[in-house]
Amino acid sequence: TRTEDRIVKRAKYAAEGLAWYWIVDLDAVTVEVLRNDGGVMVDVQTIRAGELAETAGPFPVPMDPATLST
Repeated sequence: TRTEDRIVKRAKYAAEGLAWYWIVDLDAVTVEVLRNDGGVMVDVQTIRAGELAETAGPFPVPMDPATLST
């Protein structure tokens, strides 16, 4: 669920030391890129449908979330 992805997993992954976390939301048609900054996941980038952008990390992946499907 969105709550699990944005609150529970975000905190758990940060505490466990995961360096990067992407949240792919097919309903909102977005990709959120988060980076671990001292045990806290911080928002780095949000890519929206219709935008062709490279992900900020951990490596560049060109994408437009509108091209993602279930």
